[in-house]
Amino acid sequence: MADYYIQKNKPRWLIVPILIALVGLIVYALPDKAPEPKVDLSGNTGDFLKKYCKTAVAESKAFKIPASVILAVAAVNSECYDHPEHHNLFNLAPDTNWEGEVITYAAQEGGEYTIRKYDTAWGSFRDFSITVTDYANIQGIDKEYLTIEGWIKLMNDAGLCNGDMKTVIDRYQLTVLDKLM
Repeated sequence: MADYYIQKNKPRWLIVPILIALVGLIVYALPDKAPEPKVDLSGNTGDFLKKYCKTAVAESKAFKIPASVILAVAAVNSECYDHPEHHNLFNLAPDTNWEGEVITYAAQEGGEYTIRKYDTAWGSFRDFSITVTDYANIQGIDKEYLTIEGWIKLMNDAGLCNGDMKTVIDRYQLTVLDKLM
């Protein structure tokens, strides 16, 4: 019989302690938690997100809408600009119940469009939260069980945001704010 079929007595008892020591070293070398990627909050978008993140979290707590969604809609609809002439960061159009001031602009494709005017940006955040809640109630949607994708669909269905909210949420890791609810 060939020698390679013959098993020689090897000290197998050494394998177990070596494996245990190896696993221990690997576990010890691992960081306590995975490092989080750094998000660049410089520039216009970063400044906008930093400025309004506390407001989005406060609205989130009051209305059970994820802060990431609120902030993403504001960023997309306002193009990360404050608009001091109307403070309407969500481009909310007046409806038949709107009793406040409005501003009318010429549309690029011709015609005009009108949006609500607020004294402060906070007023637009509050009105947006109420509008979303009213729409969800009318549609019979239980906001508590929506995923981020569900919220994005709700915003699109309601005509409240047609931009790429998901990219803004992911790129700037806005879901971190949702943990503050």
